[in-house]
Amino acid sequence: MSYSKVLGLAGTPTFDIVTSETSPEWEGPGGVLYQCAALSALGVRTRLYCAVGKDLREEFKEITRDWDTLSTEKVLFPEKPGNRVRLHYPLKGERRETLLSLSDPLDIREITGEAGKLDFFIMVMNSGFELRIGEWDRLTASLPCPVWLDIHSLALSRETASPRSYRSLSNWKQWARGTRCLQANRKEAASMLGEPGSIPGPGRIRKLGPEAFEVGVEALFITLGEEGVFLMTPGETILLSPDSPAGGAVDTTGAGDAFCAGAASRLVEGDDPVSAGRFGIITASLAVKARGVREIYRAVEPLGRNNR
Repeated sequence: MSYSKVLGLAGTPTFDIVTSETSPEWEGPGGVLYQCAALSALGVRTRLYCAVGKDLREEFKEITRDWDTLSTEKVLFPEKPGNRVRLHYPLKGERRETLLSLSDPLDIREITGEAGKLDFFIMVMNSGFELRIGEWDRLTASLPCPVWLDIHSLALSRETASPRSYRSLSNWKQWARGTRCLQANRKEAASMLGEPGSIPGPGRIRKLGPEAFEVGVEALFITLGEEGVFLMTPGETILLSPDSPAGGAVDTTGAGDAFCAGAASRLVEGDDPVSAGRFGIITASLAVKARGVREIYRAVEPLGRNNR
């Protein structure tokens, strides 16, 4: 497939410090740069909207310099530190996230001024502090193209400097209104259900579908890790499973981000949600065998060699 459309991407670059019980600590850029890496490796023409803190500025420029389908002309460089996040993966249970510093919120004028240039738009709530609901409403109203929203950190509590916990996300339908595609993982889905302490099964997750469709969502993607992706549309509900187990996984931090990039890359060119979701799983299966945005770019690049 040769990509011809233009995709807009907004979120927050982060500097991640990753620890676990089973592997050495590592650190490096993350956040919305995971989507950037996968989209750029696939050859998708992407316009990035974000603010990069001064502590990440030079590394950001070095990483993205050779990603020739990524436009960074609307990236802002404020004179303050950016998002710094500690991620810990325990032997059991969900990862724990601590937001150590916080970057500037998005300026939606950078996006609304270019609305006519975009064929598809992805918003990733990497921190949950990117914008307020009123700004989001104004932004989606200005965009004539399909919108993909990744719930992500909207489901986390609002504190900084201490581990964030999942909270009940009672207003998720307000955020979903105006979007074509909605993404969450299983724990974020639990927050959307008002049950942040639970691990919902397919029966409970299915209840989100009709509520999402009521506000205009056409495809609800719930990522389930190694199990695949639970996809709900007004016409069908299907579990998209990987063709084979993801053996040799190195790091899962950017897996959901790579899935988003892969699926959106096909949706923007007119694929249906099922085939787009299957391609997203292929992209994610490559990403988990890499660590960090540079390695994910190299891991996904073979999929995009014929797209340039």
